[in-house]
Amino acid sequence: PARTDGGKRLSAATVVVQYVTIRDSRLSDSAGSVTPYSETVGSGKALVLRDGKEYAGRWERSSASGGTSFTDDEGNGISFARGPVWVALAPEP
Repeated sequence: PARTDGGKRLSAATVVVQYVTIRDSRLSDSAGSVTPYSETVGSGKALVLRDGKEYAGRWERSSASGGTSFTDDEGNGISFARGPVWVALAPEP
């Protein structure tokens, strides 16, 4: 488990898996390994995990300066639990 400097276990009330296109960027590290670039402007599938349940849906973000919305299959917003939210960017399935 991940822990703080003080030893407290880290956790999140909501975890979002946001499926995105991941491609090579123009950047690389000192060993020459290419740094990946995750495309987070656009739309795609998402999975929201909270309160012991999973909610399949979609994400949408119209510009790099805007926020991301998460909706269920009917277009209703998916709410997050009160507390920390972790977003994991994963390659499109």
